[in-house]
Amino acid sequence: MAIIRHIRQSWAEIGNERLYSSLYIVGVALSVSTVMVLSIMLYARLSPVYPELKRGRMMYVTDISVRYDRGFNWWGLSKWDLENWIDSMKTVDYYTAMTDNSTMEVRAGGGLDSYDAEVKGTDAGFFRVYDFVFTEGSPYTSADVGESLPKVVVADNFARKMFGSAEGIAGREIYIDYEPYTISGVVRSASSFMDSYADIYSARHNVSEGPLFLVGGYKAVLIPKEGATWEQMNGELEVLKRPVEIKNEGLNLEINLFGQPRSHYEHTFVPSLSMSDDDDDSGSSGRYLGYYVIVAAVLLFIPAMNLSGMIIGRMEQRRGEMGIRKSFGAQRSGLLWQVLVENFLLTMIGAAIGLVVSWVLVYVARDVVFSLIDPDMEIGSDTQLSMETFFAPGIFAIALGVTLILNLLSSYIPAWWSLRHPIVKSLNEHR
Repeated sequence: MAIIRHIRQSWAEIGNERLYSSLYIVGVALSVSTVMVLSIMLYARLSPVYPELKRGRMMYVTDISVRYDRGFNWWGLSKWDLENWIDSMKTVDYYTAMTDNSTMEVRAGGGLDSYDAEVKGTDAGFFRVYDFVFTEGSPYTSADVGESLPKVVVADNFARKMFGSAEGIAGREIYIDYEPYTISGVVRSASSFMDSYADIYSARHNVSEGPLFLVGGYKAVLIPKEGATWEQMNGELEVLKRPVEIKNEGLNLEINLFGQPRSHYEHTFVPSLSMSDDDDDSGSSGRYLGYYVIVAAVLLFIPAMNLSGMIIGRMEQRRGEMGIRKSFGAQRSGLLWQVLVENFLLTMIGAAIGLVVSWVLVYVARDVVFSLIDPDMEIGSDTQLSMETFFAPGIFAIALGVTLILNLLSSYIPAWWSLRHPIVKSLNEHR
């Protein structure tokens, strides 16, 4: 078959031109590795990966601004908001309310060694919204949430750090800031750049309330009912808040929910809404993603131009060869296929190397890499990445797409242009 012949000839040509082939492969590898690092970052933050498998449905209500005649402006939902607004939403199937992580001192029951742990206050719905895998034990229930039955769920990474093993610890007692808790279960750890990340998930948590009943320290993640739209959910929240403003008209009360709920995509790219009503956050998520698209395009375009220059120089040297092959009856289309296959093989080799390099770079320098997209993330937090982040079908599709685009941009045009020269001119060019 013609394609097999092209491949054999291409391998022979690659072996004969080792310097050119090596430079070409290195150029492709650098370009693909940088684009793939960016792609892995975005995939891990946006795609449904453990334990945030419902990202495509998640809607966030995390911020509230309340202004009244004393001029207070506060952030976070209160328990009143959850009970009177979120619980009342007919467009919501179920939800969870959680707090930000707090660093607390933890001791095993009877132990003297203490450990700093990231503790997140949650409700029982947390383990329904987030699909954690329990390696032992079970999640706490609604009856466990509060002051009377203090229970916690521990991440397996922290369990190994504290107990030396993540097995056989369900039912044991630990002390968090000198208060006793019972371990209800153990889960496989989430990555530290996720909203669901914590070392310990607590059913008992104290959340400070603001100067008004409307403000507090909760963030709500909603799972809408099938068919519910953002317009319906936003409109329902606006309807629920309006009677509160009317009832408290004497305070000149103004409640701003900033167009929430927001999708996971919007929540990721604009994690903090503007405190000023004069600042417009609409479209910010699109601008953030646009920046990454532009960067990726530049990372592809510049190497493609450099590789095109190399191919043009190489085709100039081979013009005599092409003239001889034409004189023996070779068709221009066949010669073009030969050049494309040759460069495609080089591109595939470079892409494979670049993909491996990107995996190594993301794994070794994962804290630094993910801090680029999440400025609030602390370097040294030992970010955990699941295998699905590296070997997801989407990542391979991106790698293949980048490879094909690089090959077409860098090789097709210069090869087509060079092969347009007449046979006599090609034969006499480098006699």
